[in-house]
Parts: sequence; structure tokens; C-alpha cells
Amino acid sequence: MATNIGNRKVILLGIEKIIELKWYNTKSMIALIYHEIGHIWHDHILENSPQLDTQWEHSLWQLYREGMAMYCEQLLYNDHSFYHQDTNGWLIWCKENKKQLIKEYKLRLDKNESTQEFFGDWHSYKGHSDIGYYIGCEFVKWLIAKYSIVESCHMDMKSMLYELEEYMMAE
Repeated sequence: MATNIGNRKVILLGIEKIIELKWYNTKSMIALIYHEIGHIWHDHILENSPQLDTQWEHSLWQLYREGMAMYCEQLLYNDHSFYHQDTNGWLIWCKENKKQLIKEYKLRLDKNESTQEFFGDWHSYKGHSDIGYYIGCEFVKWLIAKYSIVESCHMDMKSMLYELEEYMMAE
């Protein structure tokens, strides 16, 4: 987890969670650290997070923020198809269900409903956890194809929502 302690950005590694998820091999640990470095880099570029007042703002921001961290993880790993969550056919399932996943996420945004089940190993959507990281990263890749990575980092919430709708139509 990337957080602030004092006036410094730090990465805190939860050993219990690492053991539970079997992320103690070198590849998984590097991926975890790269992901958290992505959050720190994004926070540094962004300088100030947006004011989030509604559920849809929180959900859109989480999709974008985790997607940006996954994108950075892939950049640092030098593999744009790498997802550390990819076990037991996870990535294949995500790719096969991509349109439906994006549609369901957007539907929940429109209804101002929680999207938390898309994030975290303790949640699942249709039996698969962490799928928000996949759709978020794919959305960020689409953004970066249109804008620079820095421009993508500075996008406001209304622009992000517009781009998510454009992304959905393109998929």
C-alpha cells in the first residue's frame, strides 16, 4: 500500500496478505512493488487528488487510479499484457468478458452504486476478483493512446467520465 507517513510517501507491505495470496515469489513481489510505485508516481504528478463527493466519483476515480497503477506496473515490468492477478485463467476470462465488465461497471456508475466488488481479492464479481484492475488498466491504455501519460494524469472527473463513455463505444 502506498501512503504518507509524515511528509514522505512510503510503501507498506502487508506480510499476512502476501502470504495469504502466495505473492512471496520474486515475480509477485516485484509486481506488487511496481504497482505501489505507480501510485506514488501518479500522486506526485497529480499533486492533488480530486474532491470526491458521490459514489460515482469514488468509483470512477478508483477505476482510473488502479488502472494507472497497473499501467505503471506493466511499464516497469516491460510487459503490457502482464497482470499479477493472472492465475487460473483470470486474464482469459477478463478478455472474453471485457465488454460486459465495462458495461456493468458503467451501469453502476450511472446508478451511483458501489463498485467495490470489482476490487480486492476479498471481493468477487461472477467468481473473479480484482477485475477492476483489468478494466481500469485497459481504459488507461486507451486514454494514453489518445493523450500523453501526463495529460491522462491531469484529467478531471467530467473528462474521465466522457472518455469512459467513448471507450465503451469503441469496445
